[in-house]
Amino acid sequence: MLARSRTLLWLCLTAVISILMVWASLSGAFGENFYARDVTIIGASTSGQDLFNLLFVLPLFLVSAVFTVRRAGWALPVWLGCLAYILYGYLVLAFGIYFNGMFLVYVALVGLTLYTLILAIPHIDAQEVMDAMSGKTPTHVLQALIVFIAVLFKVLWLSMVIPSLQAGTVPQELIENRLPTQPIHIIDLAWIMPGMIITVIAMFRRSPIAFVLAPAFAVLTVLMAAALGAMTLNVVRLGLATDLTLLAIFGVLMLACLGAFVWYEQAAEQHAASPETPYGAQTRRLDSVHV
Repeated sequence: MLARSRTLLWLCLTAVISILMVWASLSGAFGENFYARDVTIIGASTSGQDLFNLLFVLPLFLVSAVFTVRRAGWALPVWLGCLAYILYGYLVLAFGIYFNGMFLVYVALVGLTLYTLILAIPHIDAQEVMDAMSGKTPTHVLQALIVFIAVLFKVLWLSMVIPSLQAGTVPQELIENRLPTQPIHIIDLAWIMPGMIITVIAMFRRSPIAFVLAPAFAVLTVLMAAALGAMTLNVVRLGLATDLTLLAIFGVLMLACLGAFVWYEQAAEQHAASPETPYGAQTRRLDSVHV
């Protein structure tokens, strides 16, 4: 169960994060020349992501928070995945675009989402989540997909970085976009990809928290892929040329992760509802956060 004080904490943090997201997204999506200092394609793609955040991520984040405290099985990994997506996105904005009027809002969103994750994860009753899994729950499918994504993007990003390091030059992408480094490469190579691999290893070792984090990584991938689609559509709408290769890759990954997540959660819910399942697993999740 969620203690009343903890329930209030998660909902208050979600509300504050949501208010700041609305402020930042409205400014970026509808502010006149808001990203004028940035390269045109970066401004166009970022405003597309702002609109996606406002229309899709924000409602999903709020709904998942409410259903998390109401103990709906699917909601916890969705809420965690949204938090990770928001942290990722505003880290990129804080480091990857020119200084603008929302800079301190970006910093606040990074801090709030980071510490919400740090506070929430230790209070998840992960054992109940793992107990809800059965032999029919497609854990191996989710594990294989996560490993594939981690390896794919590690190879993809390193293939862009290593040749420049060997030649003693700067990647063309950085020159074209007037960036000192690519924040996405840093975040993926230092945090996301290692986190995915560690989570899969932890699942094989039957670490309970891994059974919460694995579907959350699937949700993160779905949101990142959908955001890239929104960004690309806005770039195309403005008549700017763009490479659609990554969009195609992310589209396939989005559908695969969405399908794996739904399958995983449905199988877990069916097992949790079966008469053979102990009461503790029937009432699973942090959904089952403790004090």
